[in-house]
Amino acid sequence: GKPTQENLLKAFKVRAFGFVPKPVDKDELILAVHKVLRESELGQNESRNIGHKNSETILLSNREEGERQFRIADIVFCESENTKVHFRFAENKSFTVTGLLTAYEQLLKSYGFFRVQRSYLININFVERVLRKEKDIIMQHYPKREIGASRDKELWNNFISAWEARAIKS
Repeated sequence: GKPTQENLLKAFKVRAFGFVPKPVDKDELILAVHKVLRESELGQNESRNIGHKNSETILLSNREEGERQFRIADIVFCESENTKVHFRFAENKSFTVTGLLTAYEQLLKSYGFFRVQRSYLININFVERVLRKEKDIIMQHYPKREIGASRDKELWNNFISAWEARAIKS
């Protein structure tokens, strides 16, 4: 039917993936079906992995503190400083290792981590808000630190797409 408020509310209640008004445009319908298939496949993969991924750990070590295991889901962001990588956690806790951020980027990519600039790898689950105009990202637990996004449009667009995909849009 027509996209009335009542029909949209019904669609929302049954968790509809989209809404295609009549008369149906063939191309619009094909795009809607592809979106449903893609999103349902992503949802199935996420639900299979969510419990497992939340408990996975990463082994980090340095000379002062030795080896420690951290839950990957607890990492707020990683910050690079020359040959050091600082893993930042809630309550301003951190753990520093020697290495390159690029190595951890590959390792953490499938856990919702995004490279938003040369020095930062952020966990999208801890993003508090995004200031699009300024291209700044504010992380939970670190409200005074604005992580400026790269001038690299592809990095920013990849992050924004993932950020938008996480929310129900109004």
